[in-house]
Amino acid sequence: MNSENLGLSIAQIFEAKYVIPLYQRHFAWREDEIIQLIDDIYEQFTFNKEKNYYIGSLVVLKRHNGDYEVIDGQQRLTVLSLIQKIINNTNITHVLSYDSRPEVEMFFDTFYQGKNIDVLNSPAVYYLKEVVDCIKNKFELISEESFKKYFLDNVYLVRVEIPADTDVATYFEIMNNRGEQLQKHEIVKAQILSNIKGIEQQKEFAKIWDACSQMDIPIQKSFNIDDRKKYFGENYDSFTFKQQKIESSGNTESQKLFSIKDIIELQENSDSDLKKEVIDDDIEDESKYKSILGWEDFLMHVFNVYIKDRKENIDIPLHEKFLLAKYKETKEKIDPIEFIKILLFCRTVFDRFIVKVKISDNDDDLDWQLIKPVKYEKSWKYINAFGYEQYQKQLIKALSMLQVTFRQRHYKNYLQDILYFLYDEYIKKENIFDDNFAEKYLSYIHTWINNYYENNIKTLFNNGILSMG
Repeated sequence: MNSENLGLSIAQIFEAKYVIPLYQRHFAWREDEIIQLIDDIYEQFTFNKEKNYYIGSLVVLKRHNGDYEVIDGQQRLTVLSLIQKIINNTNITHVLSYDSRPEVEMFFDTFYQGKNIDVLNSPAVYYLKEVVDCIKNKFELISEESFKKYFLDNVYLVRVEIPADTDVATYFEIMNNRGEQLQKHEIVKAQILSNIKGIEQQKEFAKIWDACSQMDIPIQKSFNIDDRKKYFGENYDSFTFKQQKIESSGNTESQKLFSIKDIIELQENSDSDLKKEVIDDDIEDESKYKSILGWEDFLMHVFNVYIKDRKENIDIPLHEKFLLAKYKETKEKIDPIEFIKILLFCRTVFDRFIVKVKISDNDDDLDWQLIKPVKYEKSWKYINAFGYEQYQKQLIKALSMLQVTFRQRHYKNYLQDILYFLYDEYIKKENIFDDNFAEKYLSYIHTWINNYYENNIKTLFNNGILSMG
């Protein structure tokens, strides 16, 4: 993989020319996807105008004439090419073309020459004309000239160039079968893996990472029996992870730069290992639930815990869209050994101490769960996380109230505070998995809730929204 062009601004990306090959599907993005893309970039712009914002990856193959054949990422690239022409009309050439699609090719040729695209009536370009109108209308609402400059200079794509001898048809089929382009968390995973030496150590890291990523599956279920005992104890209900196999590569010059092919093969091997190794024991239906958090948002919480533990003064917003940017900012401080340990710990306590929604036939009836695994002689199941019924019920009420209050999957500050509280308690005493910990845990949550509402009421009074009258 050619790594020279990783991380390019929009202005730099379009210094080259791109070709959409015939085997690619037609442009499919509509107004919702386009508005969401622009809104995400604008939100980052208002949050921090100085920081670069990574919006994903672009997989390409360099042709003999120097143009890049787009393997993955054409939807985003098409929209970005239209935006950069609309907001920066000078010195913009025809940077995007299509193989064997004359109507679409004529549209882009007309558009980049600044001619009237309304005269083009082919059904093949109908949606492209709508996209142009959508972008123009959106940027009329965003009047700041500084945002246009930010878009061109501070919005970045990771351009990944696959080897020239790659069988593109086979490669594209693999990507298509996966049903997804390379995601932010996959890029981060590859970057961390590049700091680990030895294939067995890489597999160990990948196994833990992949198990943690399955947010709607109990963490213990994602490991085979031996690993369950190693990571969670004989009864699967604790945290006994000991770092023995993973070693960090201290020599940065010898680090391996992972290609997309490496990532796909490693992922497929990991998936295959899980299918072979995990024995689907007699697990009761209580383990079927829906997580309150997605994987990439969860990673942001883990990065926060990791950085806080090291007393680093780095602000990490609890939103998955900042994952690549914040990883880049903190990667020099991340030790793969310690990070994977904290990742597995956070996922373990997330399962044990944070409520989940039990899957039922009636979606309107939220059945909140707080459960833990229990091992029997030849099977296992899930029971109440705390043996004391009074604490079990009170904790479910308090945690579900927090979840209903902070319903969105992003910016769950309460969850971040709880995860770090649990981590800190574990490091200090290592007894958080005892039933006796329930009282202290409940007390912490009640204190957090009281402080939150007290501070918000003060804010309302100070802003004149509430008054003593």
